[in-house]
Amino acid sequence: MLKTTPEAVVKNHVSTVLGAQQIGMPGHGVNAANIVAALFVATGQDVACVHESGVSIFSMEQDGDDLVATILLPNLVVGTVGWGTGLPHQRELLALLGCAGEGGGRRFAEIVAGFALALDLSTMAALVSGQFAQAHQRLGRARRVDWLREGDLDAALLQPMLSRGLDDPGLHVTRVEPSPPLRGDGIAGELGALAERRRLSGLHPLRVEWTSGDEVTHRGRPRRQGQTPGRGDRRRDRDGAVPRRMRERGDIAVVHAIRAHDDPHSPYAALSRALAGASAAADALGRVQLKLAVLYLQLCLYGPTERQASRNGRPLVSDRHPLIDPLAYLPMFARTEREDAPGADIDAWWRRQEPRGARAVRDWLVARTASADPWPLGTDLLYRATRPPQDVLDHLSRSFGVTLPNAVVLLDLPVEDALARTRGRESGRELHETADLLSLARQHYDTALAWLSRARPDVSVHRVDCRGRTADEVTEAVRAVVTREAKDRARR
Repeated sequence: MLKTTPEAVVKNHVSTVLGAQQIGMPGHGVNAANIVAALFVATGQDVACVHESGVSIFSMEQDGDDLVATILLPNLVVGTVGWGTGLPHQRELLALLGCAGEGGGRRFAEIVAGFALALDLSTMAALVSGQFAQAHQRLGRARRVDWLREGDLDAALLQPMLSRGLDDPGLHVTRVEPSPPLRGDGIAGELGALAERRRLSGLHPLRVEWTSGDEVTHRGRPRRQGQTPGRGDRRRDRDGAVPRRMRERGDIAVVHAIRAHDDPHSPYAALSRALAGASAAADALGRVQLKLAVLYLQLCLYGPTERQASRNGRPLVSDRHPLIDPLAYLPMFARTEREDAPGADIDAWWRRQEPRGARAVRDWLVARTASADPWPLGTDLLYRATRPPQDVLDHLSRSFGVTLPNAVVLLDLPVEDALARTRGRESGRELHETADLLSLARQHYDTALAWLSRARPDVSVHRVDCRGRTADEVTEAVRAVVTREAKDRARR
């Protein structure tokens, strides 16, 4: 009926949520305000409240072959008694809806939300399937338009945008050139193929070089075979020596699962950096629920990052995976849980974050959970630690929209070596970086991967002994595993 698939709709929805967050949009919806405005006028509501009443949080997730869609209208202001609701035609419509008079407000609010959900779902499906753009092209009014052209994507256009976005008044763009075009079957690609050639449409990647106010030059512009969680201290070193070395070689795509800002070209760097600040604030307060809530929000970036990185067919390696690492980390963190109420810790957590970053974290939290309170999210994740591994996998797969990797490479680092690497780190240790908890993490990784080998024999598990080896030696060992896996799967 909607002429698309649940997978395509959810994929597009994740992208639009990220876009809404990055531009500072309150909430996230498609066009609920259209429904709110129409029903407000038709039923005698206060049309001056359309602005706040139209703010919505539209969410979707895939459940097997089904698509589950919900909408939240947190500021919906409606009434069924007095003022405009007493006008003859407006009163008649409210009566037809079964909402006239005292006590009808809740039913009417549910009807408004139901219509808004139906329209958002229909519009999102039309966007994904291409019907939305095609209808506007076919039925839109003809008028003279000065279309944006490829030659307009120059320093004069980009410099003020980058200067504002990077908060660098002294930024100066020195070079702009096209990058290789993105390949895919998204709506933007379809528009690019269908549009008149006189107008610029679709995705047009650019390579941009600029100097910042401090005279530093910057440059801004990945089939999934490997996953490399570590063991003991999974951070290895703060600059991600092994993933960084693999990325520099260029023949293997690398995804930084919870530190997207470690990739200089990541479109999610700003949000990832804000989430890293939120994680550090949770470490300082020692609250596991806050730490897990941030970890969940960080792993929510993995799906879109993986899909973007895997477009060119190279083997893909991630330093963490949202379905593998929680099998070890959730039961480990459950051992450190404080059962007392959060008290003032949530307010303190927000205050410890940089204000701009805190706003980004709050918006991302609302987009993913429909709530600005991180505590229930962390509490639910602790509950998941008590569930069987398959239940955890199923829940997280639906939440993150990802599947298991083809292979897992376990970097086996002794606890004493892991602790040595955390000493002297400028940002300090994380909440779990103690001898007891790192030892516990090792045990849970062994247990989780042993279960995975039995339950999913199609996912191969490898171990790399990191004791006494340099980062270059570990990198080559991981590369050898990934290359062998890629060749084996190509022959199947």
